[in-house]
Amino acid sequence: MSRRFVISLVCTLIAATSPSAGASEIKTERGVVAGTIRSSIPGIQPDGVGPIIVYLTPLDAAIQIAPREEVVTISQRDATFKPTFCVVSVGQPVELPNDDRIFHSVFSSSRPNEFKFSPYPQGESRTVRFEHPGPVRLYCSIHEKMSATIFVTPTPLHATTRLGGQFRIPAVPSGRYRLTLWASRLPGVSREVEVEGGHVTSADLEIGQAHPAPLVQRPPE
Repeated sequence: MSRRFVISLVCTLIAATSPSAGASEIKTERGVVAGTIRSSIPGIQPDGVGPIIVYLTPLDAAIQIAPREEVVTISQRDATFKPTFCVVSVGQPVELPNDDRIFHSVFSSSRPNEFKFSPYPQGESRTVRFEHPGPVRLYCSIHEKMSATIFVTPTPLHATTRLGGQFRIPAVPSGRYRLTLWASRLPGVSREVEVEGGHVTSADLEIGQAHPAPLVQRPPE
């Protein structure tokens, strides 16, 4: 084996096992948005009002985020939608299987995401994709007590708050965004945030506050 061949082989192996420049850029160009939801309205606390969703909408035209293709399933079982609440992003598929022995007919009048499926039997399923952000109320035209809510976010960059009103949105491309809060029983709150790759952007939201707290960036945890 020639000396030139050995040197070439070693260089090839080093290149194959070393992280590429592209991989490094992908890692550092994304950041995290994290914070806490608080309330200045007497008698209203985030932990007691049901699901609270926070989501990011890009303000920079250059930020392009592909829709999530992970299928979300809402079953019809025991004449009930299960689960009764879920979050999807625009364009994400939602499957609606009928797991009952009776027919169901799923529909929504929530504009502009309204739709209606004719009655279908056990073992069959229907799929819907929503093209507009906002809440979508589901019902069955045969069983009036059946209801569920889907909240549609403009991008997959969303989170449901945890105990204490805390939230964390990972893998956010660098750039400017509008951070928005949604809950069915709370007034909406929003603010602008700027995300820097490799950093955690702290962006608290306070319900009832006229001016949001200042933006803080810190190194990743």
